[in-house]
Amino acid sequence: LIDYDSLTAEDKLGNLNLAFDVAKEHLDVARLLDAEDIVNMPRPDERSIMTYVAQLYQVFSSLDKVETAGRRIGKLVDFAKMIKDLTNDYEARARALKNKVTSKSQELEGAGLGND
Repeated sequence: LIDYDSLTAEDKLGNLNLAFDVAKEHLDVARLLDAEDIVNMPRPDERSIMTYVAQLYQVFSSLDKVETAGRRIGKLVDFAKMIKDLTNDYEARARALKNKVTSKSQELEGAGLGND
């Protein structure tokens, strides 16, 4: 989202405004702070900074939850596929066994038992 190579240490105000703009546009984090207030003050308001950081934390925390849910859904899909594959394998083996039993049954019916 930000090309860090294009940033310069001398342009603190521009860098901070860019960060706020990206947070607003891409993360939907309200711009609670003015970059000028942060850059031009020897000690910015700690509560305002913490409030903004808390909003960023909430956004990234929710993204982590979405990622975790996605992984869980992926595992569930893999498990469902495995069950389907095992079911198909079971059905194929059951058909093969039934055919074998039927074939052997027919073979034994045609053969004499030797007690004539």
